Amino acid sequence: MKTLNDEDFVLYNYRNGTGLNNIKFVGRFFNCLRIKILTKNIFFRKSWINSSSKSDLPPDFHNDRHHVMLEVMRIDDCINQINGKHVVNSFEREKKAVKKHLGMNLNDRPDLTLFFNPDTRDSKEFNFQGYYNNFKRVINDHSNKVEQYRKNYPKCKKVIFLVCDESNNYVQVNNKEDLKKENNSNPIINEGIAHICYIDSLFLDVIKKCNADYVIWYGHFKSLFINGKNVNYPRTVIYDVKHIKSDELKYNHDLMFKVKNEHYYQ
Repeated sequence: MKTLNDEDFVLYNYRNGTGLNNIKFVGRFFNCLRIKILTKNIFFRKSWINSSSKSDLPPDFHNDRHHVMLEVMRIDDCINQINGKHVVNSFEREKKAVKKHLGMNLNDRPDLTLFFNPDTRDSKEFNFQGYYNNFKRVINDHSNKVEQYRKNYPKCKKVIFLVCDESNNYVQVNNKEDLKKENNSNPIINEGIAHICYIDSLFLDVIKKCNADYVIWYGHFKSLFINGKNVNYPRTVIYDVKHIKSDELKYNHDLMFKVKNEHYYQ
């Protein structure tokens, strides 16, 4: 069945789950615009070759006609370990849920599509430190493989990272006392600063140092309401890595409050 475990399904969701007006460019405008058109526009989809199977050379997709290639990656906010014991992340929970409730593996029934929304409310297992660490680790791991990508597909001159961000949203609160309310069913946070991940200086520093030419940061679950109003920020940002000139915010990561679906903020 098709889930976000499949690179082509991640690409499908990026193409169809983000409106054209909800994408921000960071870097040279026309270069970012070209990447958006090549990766989203229906007229260019046939020129992409899926090379995500284990028998193919990475990265996951390449486009010889337009000289670009694309690697898909997923991140969440799981901390991975507590007291030396492995924590089951959201991707593993997907596999277990399919096996338990449907009696099949993810690679069974390719004719089916499954949208899985994992329970990541436990702030001890899923938190901001896990979010940042996973982002940095996954980006750096793929960045170290870029040279090999270029050797595998020499016609493709530019490398694109497509990051599917499946983490919760966060709010920077004013004090640590507010952090204790995370496990309340209806916490009241009187003041806070929405964590707009795309302009967080530490996350941007990771992107600036990576070896990709472009990074597409796609927030699969990103939406946030404060004071009963939607915080308007893009679901997707396309970065021209070597030409990033953007406003940055330095957040206090020690004061990040995990936003859960049942929370309401004043």
